[in-house]
Amino acid sequence: MKTFSRIAAAIALVTSGSVFADDNIAVQTQVGAFNLATSTQLELIGGFNEVYQTQVGFVNLSTALQVGLISAFNDINHFQFGALNNAFSLQNGIISVDSNATINQVGVLNNATTFQSNSLFNNATINQVGVLNDGNIGQNESAFNNATINQDGLLNQANINQSASLGNTAVANQFGIANLANHLQQGNGNTSVSNQFGVLNAANVLQTGNGNDSMITQVGVLNLADHDQSGDGNLASTLQVGVLNLALVEQTGDGNAAFTAQGGALNVHLTSQSSDNNIAVGTQIGVANVGVIIQ
Repeated sequence: MKTFSRIAAAIALVTSGSVFADDNIAVQTQVGAFNLATSTQLELIGGFNEVYQTQVGFVNLSTALQVGLISAFNDINHFQFGALNNAFSLQNGIISVDSNATINQVGVLNNATTFQSNSLFNNATINQVGVLNDGNIGQNESAFNNATINQDGLLNQANINQSASLGNTAVANQFGIANLANHLQQGNGNTSVSNQFGVLNAANVLQTGNGNDSMITQVGVLNLADHDQSGDGNLASTLQVGVLNLALVEQTGDGNAAFTAQGGALNVHLTSQSSDNNIAVGTQIGVANVGVIIQ
């Protein structure tokens, strides 16, 4: 109900022809020393944008920018507890309406950025606990997307890009040290979730088709999983438990399902589905097994 009321209000605001830049809210709270928070809210048409910045600790940096031709009902929330954390959120473009950016940082030297340009009803959330984690979300020229990054540990990196897309959902969960997750969604109506528990795992998801689902779970060290979905309506699921396992799934057809499970070390599995409505199941338990499915 809230979304539909916001849509109606935004349409009325834009079509009214009035030019103003007011009714914005910016609230900054700082406890500690040498923290820096900046908030810029400048729009030609619009208003009702909100920024909330809270810093507790030392030498934290928070930057919030809400600028553009038409900007209305956008929210930016930054919370920093610790030292030397950096949070950056940009909402700009010709039109930006009802987009939300939230960054929560607890720890030291974490970095988080959100970019929402020409953004309609997008949501970006980054939660970081630990040291030297890096999270980045891009939602440009897009609408109705949701992106969430949760990082707990050291030196984790997660990137979600939902530019030029509609109605996608991406979640990257990282618990451990130096894990890497990349989610690129340039189709519509896709869902991608990655869960990483351990050290130096890598998960990469590319969704250029529509209505695809991807799930990657990694427990261990130095596992690598790649999902490439350029077709429509596909499902890819990969579970890796162990060390140095490799799983690759490519789905260029439609309506396919691929399931890969690896337990052990040095296992390799490849699934390629270029035709339609196929099911592939690969299970590997042990050491240095190799499996290939082509459909």
